[in-house]
Amino acid sequence: MNSIYGNMDDLYLFCQVVEAGSLKQAAQTLKQPLSTLSRRLHLLEQRFNIRLLEKQGRELVATADGQRLFESIWQNFNHAQYGLDHFLHDQNEVRGHINFVAPYTMYRNRLSHIIEQFMLDHPRVTMDVELSLSDPILRTDRDLVIAFHTGERSDIIARPLFTAEFKIVASKRYIAQYGRPQTLDALAQCRWLSLVHKPQMELFNQQGQAVPFRANVVMTLNDVTLQIKAMLAGVGIAAIPVHHIPESADLVTLMPEYHLSPSRAFLLYKARQHQPKALTTLIERIMAEPIYVPPAN
Repeated sequence: MNSIYGNMDDLYLFCQVVEAGSLKQAAQTLKQPLSTLSRRLHLLEQRFNIRLLEKQGRELVATADGQRLFESIWQNFNHAQYGLDHFLHDQNEVRGHINFVAPYTMYRNRLSHIIEQFMLDHPRVTMDVELSLSDPILRTDRDLVIAFHTGERSDIIARPLFTAEFKIVASKRYIAQYGRPQTLDALAQCRWLSLVHKPQMELFNQQGQAVPFRANVVMTLNDVTLQIKAMLAGVGIAAIPVHHIPESADLVTLMPEYHLSPSRAFLLYKARQHQPKALTTLIERIMAEPIYVPPAN
C-alpha cells in the first residue's frame, strides 16, 4: 500500500529516524509523538518482514538491511522535497500576466505611479494596460477594471475605491463675458461643457430634494483635464469632480446651494476560488494606496 499511512509515508519516517540518529530527535523534527513513530515503524517492519532498526545503547540505529534500504531511497526523498520546496516557492512568487483597464484620466493622474512601482517590485509580472475614455466594463479577457458602475453580473466582485463629489464651476473669464448665473433658469442657459452628451441632469437642493434640470450643452469632451482647459479658456461651465479641480485654477463655484449626485468608483474583478497571486497582490496594492482623498470640509 502506497497511500497515506502506507509504505511511502512510513518509509519517510524510517529515513528521518536514520538521518536524525535518534527516534526522539526525529519525533521533534516531524512534530510527531514518540509513540506514533514507534508504532508505525514497527508496522512497517511487519509488512516487509525485515528488521530495519535495532537498539544500540539508548538509541535506535539502522540494521545492515535498514542501512541498505536507507541509502537506496533517501536521495529520492531529498529530490522530492527539493522539488516540492521549489514548487511552493514558485507558487508564492508574484508572477504572471494581468489585463488591466482603467479610465484614461484616472490612470494618468492617480494610478500610474502605483502601477509603475508594482512592476518594479515584481519583475516577473507582465501587464497589458488599456486606458479607456468611456466607462469600461469587465469582459472575459479583462482581469481587473476600474469603473463607475458595477453592472449586473453576479460573478463580479466590486470593491468601492472612492466617491467623487462634483462642483459646478466657471472661469472668471467666462463670468466676465457672460455674467454669473443667480437662478437655476440662468444656470440652465449657460454654455455647458460635458463629459458625455447628457443634457438632462439631476440636481439636488440643500434639503436633498431632486430638482429637474436640463443643461445647454454646447460641447462634449470625454477627457476631464482637457475639459478643464476649455473651461479656463472661457468656452463654458462644467460640473467637475472636486479631486480634478486644480488648486491654483482661476475658477468660481456656481450655485453652491445645489449639487450633483456623487459618483462612486469601483475596482472590479471576477470572483474565483483561487485568484492568481499577481492579481491579488495588485488589488491589495491599489486598495491600500488612496487614489482620491476627499477635501477637508
